[in-house]
Amino acid sequence: MDRYGFIKVKRKCKCKYNQNLPKYIYYRESHGGKYKGYVVEHPNGNKRFGKQKYTLEENLNMAKKFIQNIESSAIMGGGEPEKRG
Repeated sequence: MDRYGFIKVKRKCKCKYNQNLPKYIYYRESHGGKYKGYVVEHPNGNKRFGKQKYTLEENLNMAKKFIQNIESSAIMGGGEPEKRG
């Protein structure tokens, strides 16, 4: 549920891996499956979680925490998160 009490509905995705993921999170593979991870495409920020030193489950948990952080900062009036560079 979002902050207004509505249930967040994710669109149907072609890739079967993305069907059961939370909204804004997508599974991604590159280089023939050598690199695997998750991508967050949120209106308030985008980020990739695919470091090989973490398991896929750990990367998914980090992606979920990232979404919670950017949504809570938007609620608190923080707007977009700081960009590191």
